[in-house]
Amino acid sequence: MHLQERRLPAGRHRKQSRTSAARRRLILATLTAGAVSSAGIGSAAAQTLPAGSSVTAEQIVNTVASQVQALPAQLNGGVVKPAQGTFTSGYGMRWGTMHNGIDIANAIGTPILAVMDGTVINSGPASGFGQWIRIKHDDGSMSVYGHMETLNVNVGERVSAGQTIAGMGSRGFSTGSHLHFEIHPTGDGAVDPVSWFANHGIYI
Repeated sequence: MHLQERRLPAGRHRKQSRTSAARRRLILATLTAGAVSSAGIGSAAAQTLPAGSSVTAEQIVNTVASQVQALPAQLNGGVVKPAQGTFTSGYGMRWGTMHNGIDIANAIGTPILAVMDGTVINSGPASGFGQWIRIKHDDGSMSVYGHMETLNVNVGERVSAGQTIAGMGSRGFSTGSHLHFEIHPTGDGAVDPVSWFANHGIYI
């Protein structure tokens, strides 16, 4: 005796497939939300975004991505990339002058992170940069961040690797929203940040 194959009415299979896909997306979203909540990223992102401002989806994505990116350093005191975005300019001679750092472009307000633990030694206006932040790190090195729209830290403040210190901008000599970043391993002369990050397992 052969069992008769059961056929679904036309359209029902597609409806069930869509329902299953929606259910999978819901489960994934729930799991992701749980992971983010457990890591404290949601509250950190909420604290980073300006209160009472109009926040775009892009700003939310950039903020959460930055918090996720910062987790390894928050856990082990390591090094993190200073911002999410597109690498637009490298270290070296540019238009006849020396470019002592790298540029990472993204939307205005994109979180800028301290690359290592340290103490803020400058935070405010600076020639060429519009606004800058300099951090003296525990190993004697110094990092420089320029062109920010907003500054979240003050001189003398202690910061942790992965902490949001500013919002990306286009202040000073700039043609668009980006971060100019420099690293000075001995506190004076700058070196190529791409190589420096690579030595710490981060690839720009």
